[in-house]
Amino acid sequence: MDLIRCLTNDHVRLDGLWYPATGPRHPALDAVIMHHHVGGNFYAPDFYEMAVSRLTALGIVVVRVNNRGHDMVNRKTRADGRFYYLGAAFEQIDDCRRDWRAWNDVLASRGVQRLAVWGHSLGAMKSLYYASKEKDPRVAAVVATSPPRFSHAQYRTDSEEWPIFEQHLAEARALVAAGKGDTLLQVSRPASIVITARNYVEKYGPPEGHDYATMIPDIAVPVLLTLGGKEGLTNKPGSSRMSLYGARDYLRTLEQRHPHFRHVVVEGGDHWYVGVEGALADAVVGFFNGLPPR
Repeated sequence: MDLIRCLTNDHVRLDGLWYPATGPRHPALDAVIMHHHVGGNFYAPDFYEMAVSRLTALGIVVVRVNNRGHDMVNRKTRADGRFYYLGAAFEQIDDCRRDWRAWNDVLASRGVQRLAVWGHSLGAMKSLYYASKEKDPRVAAVVATSPPRFSHAQYRTDSEEWPIFEQHLAEARALVAAGKGDTLLQVSRPASIVITARNYVEKYGPPEGHDYATMIPDIAVPVLLTLGGKEGLTNKPGSSRMSLYGARDYLRTLEQRHPHFRHVVVEGGDHWYVGVEGALADAVVGFFNGLPPR
């Protein structure tokens, strides 16, 4: 393993870990970049660990990386020595394009020509967003594991959760209107997180610019979306139920409409796929092995 880093075009330094391939060259892919969930990081233990050994044995380089949403709050230093703050509480979705592009550039400098991006949770949504906006020719496939659906209209269908969410949104909007958009809020819907008022409104309020269901038609490469069988079924606070409510129905509809999109439900899995990591890895390996050869 090698520690690696990238520098985005707005001068954010990010770190990651490079796992070299151990098997003969894969026919379709040179590498997979793994992006973490909201507030996560590249060194946290999770289901990616099992997938790493499976993929490197297939002849695929694996790179686990941080994006600017790593951890909830992290302090960065500007070139002039002044501090600024990033992390899940402060990140803006569109900036993921800078992070994803910077990592793809690093891999290209190391000879990687065809890669897949694999994101979990918010990292999955941002991977879909990047693919739909950038049309990066180096990206041959996208794996989105349990992406939240940022759809204000969809949230309304969950009558139990909606009133709490609406209270959070009203508070955030009031702070933005008062010029206090950088105020940090502790919210519980649609997920239990700390976030600035401005970013809460951007992510979860209308207009719905970050609903991945609207991104799928604009992605030109094969997409696999995985969902845990237990997701969207619990009313536990912070369970991301609102972001995944009714997912099975609309994923089937997306699959019927878009031939390049498919989804797999990993039965028994929660949002973290605890106890079914092997089944998730099997689904992703099967998807990669079915990609058109280079």
